[in-house]
Amino acid sequence: MPKICNDILSDSFESYRKKFNKKYRFKSIREKCHFRNKKPADSLDLSFNLGSVDRLDLVGCQGVSGHSGSIYNSGNIFSVFHNENNQSEVAYMLNEKRRRWRVHPDNFQIRSGYISPRYRDESVMAKTVTLLLGDNFYSDGLGYKKWFTTFNPGQSKHFAFNFSRLPYGRSFAILGNHDWGLWGRGGSHDLKYKLKLAHNQVDVCYSNEKQTIDWNMPYRYYHFTTGFADYYCIDSTSFPDDEKQQEWLKAVFCRKDKDGNKWQILVSHHPLVSLGKRNLRNPKSLGDRYKYTKYFTPTVSKSGVEGPHNKYLYALLESYSFDIILSAHDHFLAGYYLTNGAFQVISGGGGAKLEKIEWDHTRKLYSSLKFPVLIKEPEIYQSQHGYITMYVYSNKIDLHYYWLYNGYKKVSVRKQR
Repeated sequence: MPKICNDILSDSFESYRKKFNKKYRFKSIREKCHFRNKKPADSLDLSFNLGSVDRLDLVGCQGVSGHSGSIYNSGNIFSVFHNENNQSEVAYMLNEKRRRWRVHPDNFQIRSGYISPRYRDESVMAKTVTLLLGDNFYSDGLGYKKWFTTFNPGQSKHFAFNFSRLPYGRSFAILGNHDWGLWGRGGSHDLKYKLKLAHNQVDVCYSNEKQTIDWNMPYRYYHFTTGFADYYCIDSTSFPDDEKQQEWLKAVFCRKDKDGNKWQILVSHHPLVSLGKRNLRNPKSLGDRYKYTKYFTPTVSKSGVEGPHNKYLYALLESYSFDIILSAHDHFLAGYYLTNGAFQVISGGGGAKLEKIEWDHTRKLYSSLKFPVLIKEPEIYQSQHGYITMYVYSNKIDLHYYWLYNGYKKVSVRKQR
């Protein structure tokens, strides 16, 4: 890949590393959380310890801004929660489930038009986080064309009206392709412009504005550890074109002081193996890799750059011994084992337009390609709007799939390695 692309992708790393050290290493994650980051996970960059967290709500492709995926239900960025639509229904369902755990409303109340924590020391809340799996704001992330450069994202109505009204609580987010503006509605071909667009959501993390108290995205990629698991959160949109990120993942995954008994969990917006419309033979997916590469390197030639984006991710990441892969991108809920022993979780039903496939067709497709990536049929596949709650134990992980209109299924995963 041309060096200029890597220079631009990594040129801001040092400045964000300083911000990260100040906030996540030497202070509490949030001063009002009554939750202390007692020590760094290790001596590596962008790593921190989340202590006793063992309950995670997984929400992806929620696209709360009202653009693109939510345009089927709402016409502008400030109407997504004025009318009933898929985004709000999934959020309200998550809200209702949390009531049973006394996370809401006991711990939350409405203050000045946004949801605010009330009791931060309640035990369930202390062990609960939400993972936002990308495509957090359709269709160009926290920005639209060039007006996003004129405001502080933490102060923007775009952010405050949408995210702060969701009952997600303490959230850790990763970037999706729409958060980069890839396949968005406008913007510039300048890579520095695109990087600024992606970093808008990172900048919100370091804002002191009141509506950002629960928003965490310390950088485009980062790592955190809990009592039972390590989470490697990558920027999968840029990963194949980002040598700095690839080097970082190798360093943090192979660190000397890693506890090999913990679950090794990859958090990636793109699944490594897709059962949706981005499967290996879909004509739309065949041009994916070139579109992504050209987005980061506009001068690249199409020759030799073809095929689905997730096929390249699979090739780069298959040697890592991940136990679980948490993803979105495909607009449905699913879970299936890969031949390398990992369990691929898809939680892409947050509100964008649903996608459907026929499993029989996909099974025959992978078989005909002699691409042995699936052990057996999916444990679950639902083309529905919903989310997943994950409970992490030392010897197993329970995945509770919830979808609209009382849909539910539990899947338990044990280590295959």
